[in-house]
Amino acid sequence: MKSDHNPLSAAQIKALGALAREAFARQDKLDLLDLPAEVASDTKANRERFWRQRLRAQITGHCELRDCTQQHYRPLRAELEALAGKTGQAFNTQLREAQAAASTTPAGAALLREMWQVASLAGLGDAYIKAIIRRWGTSDVAALTMPQLQGLIATIRRRAASKAAKTAAAHGGSASDNIPF
Repeated sequence: MKSDHNPLSAAQIKALGALAREAFARQDKLDLLDLPAEVASDTKANRERFWRQRLRAQITGHCELRDCTQQHYRPLRAELEALAGKTGQAFNTQLREAQAAASTTPAGAALLREMWQVASLAGLGDAYIKAIIRRWGTSDVAALTMPQLQGLIATIRRRAASKAAKTAAAHGGSASDNIPF
């Protein structure tokens, strides 16, 4: 499972490397590199290395790719796609990044609070919620998209209603009396 703090995978590093080569070639061809004089007159390999490190530092705060984590992948990829002239792909990458960060919006934060409140009232703990979200490839509720958060709340509500109905049936009461949500 990928968390924001896990290192980049080999496939991600390979994809970023290919995009960086393509972006550098396009920027060099269009004479848009804006390199310092001492680097501009150096070999092409050194110019590319300097350009990559500067770009990574601007986007992620890290000069080396090995220091980047999952949270840096999409912003870095989107910038490289844009510099390589693939604006449509860059837009899609940025859109996926915005969707992935939906839980950090005010509406997403409200949904997270509601989810924890419903789970708490139903007596469902962390382990239950993590078991549900594992099928979406994460164990962190903050990494869920808005539709996934809404689906999680619906699942918790259904489970809570089922649990309340079983408790009510065992005690001879009505299930609707025990569901506070």
